[in-house]
Amino acid sequence: MLLVAGVLIFGIVDRFWPHPAFAASRLGLLAAYFGLTAVDLSSYLKNADFITNFSPLYTAVSIYLLFGFVWFGLYSSITSLYPNAIVSNQHAISNRPSELLYFSLATCRRCTTL
Repeated sequence: MLLVAGVLIFGIVDRFWPHPAFAASRLGLLAAYFGLTAVDLSSYLKNADFITNFSPLYTAVSIYLLFGFVWFGLYSSITSLYPNAIVSNQHAISNRPSELLYFSLATCRRCTTL
């Protein structure tokens, strides 16, 4: 609950007084919230004995997407502080969040195959 309050506070402050530090803080707290939610869901998945319905499968997909959003929050936080930190095809992708989301889901996919 404190993380969500922090995200809202930094979002409101960033709306009225735009600064890269406020945006980075908001996105970092959002990444922490998604990460804690994914860890909490993984404890539910670990305690599932067997699959009688598709609930554990839905939980596993949700965990994967939440970890993708964690990477998205981290990458967005970095690019809000350093706009040219992540480059794709010789162009900075700080102003294209869809590419950051794709990059974060691809990173999450790569981390699951290790």
